Amino acid sequence: MNTLHRNDFLPLLLILLGCGMSAVAVAADQEESATLVMTGVDIDKYDIDIYEENMEAQWALWPYFDESILWHTDWTRWYSSNATVKEHFRAYRDLGPDTAKNFSTLHTNTYFYEDERGTVANCGPLCGPWELDKEDPRTSSPYGIIHPSRDFMRTINFPDRSAVWMPKDLPTAENPSPTGLELFLGDGEFLRVSIGIVYDITGQLSQVSALREDTRDFGLFWSGTDITPTVAPELTKHSTTQEKQSALDDFWFSGFLDYGAYETAHVSVPGLEQRTTFVPGSLWLGNGTPFDTLLPWDDITVFEVPDDGIVMVCPNQLPTTDEDWFEVAVAWKKADGTWAAALEAVYENGIMSHVEYITMPNNSASDPAEPTDAESAADNDSAASHNISLSWDGILVSMSMVVMVMLA
Repeated sequence: MNTLHRNDFLPLLLILLGCGMSAVAVAADQEESATLVMTGVDIDKYDIDIYEENMEAQWALWPYFDESILWHTDWTRWYSSNATVKEHFRAYRDLGPDTAKNFSTLHTNTYFYEDERGTVANCGPLCGPWELDKEDPRTSSPYGIIHPSRDFMRTINFPDRSAVWMPKDLPTAENPSPTGLELFLGDGEFLRVSIGIVYDITGQLSQVSALREDTRDFGLFWSGTDITPTVAPELTKHSTTQEKQSALDDFWFSGFLDYGAYETAHVSVPGLEQRTTFVPGSLWLGNGTPFDTLLPWDDITVFEVPDDGIVMVCPNQLPTTDEDWFEVAVAWKKADGTWAAALEAVYENGIMSHVEYITMPNNSASDPAEPTDAESAADNDSAASHNISLSWDGILVSMSMVVMVMLA
């Protein structure tokens, strides 16, 4: 196995659970205290002021103080070893304001199983209700918002109802535990997909999940959801280097005719410092980059939900003691060419380091049913390849996708 360090090139497009995570038993770290002295990093008064501003910016992206959303969730769990379905069911994830308070959200989950379990609405730690109160100091930390269902997890918010929910610290050999991460990609309207991964107590990749969500109904957008709740989406697992490369190539997205189409929001921790970049100089390598020489193919697994435009690249195991760099991510694009986005989360020395949210909205004024000259040329060239490199503080994380003609 290749040892991954901060100067390695490792693009990860990743996956898993929801607030119904079932097998995470990591002991909570020492809370980030009011003095904000944690993991050997002292934050002085000036930085505390900046942190408070950044925390306010994070809360401003939390939508459920003002709006009530009932996410209709089609939930699939697969075994990562062979991509077969472990479990498939539907659920509600219901979030909205607590009208008795100024800045408080109530969250409940309801599960609809096709077996003898039936409808499950009162199951304690997996159902809620949970209250997330902005004015409670226990919900804010320099590593993100703390959801009351898992006090060792941290939430970092982005626009479009996109977010990550991840443990502040990864398990260690001295304190092994199953662990999972969830990454949410929303379109800012009706749709959201949350995808992530689960690692078992030995640190091996064990489960991947996709939660396909719509605010309107179960069957209005996602593939197969208008047929029957018993039909699970197909997950494709790519095994060979060539298959993995092709899967990333095939994710390339059309309709972005200038660099201004790409926007990246970067949040680093501790402190939740956020910056936005519009200049994609570090995002663009051009054609012909030899990705097979950049990526540790033997150490990652590439998955796809092809009918829904979801691509995932997962490390095969959690980092070991000699690995100081670990990253996970997920990407989703709509088949009609109107939206694509990616999330990547990075740990350094086992502790949360930063998260990036990359959006690629279609800025073309053209009718999607009428391809532009550039799109037609791309079609004639049999989906000409491009390469994007995502730069995190000088660390290049390569992603490849294939240009595809927009569909009507």
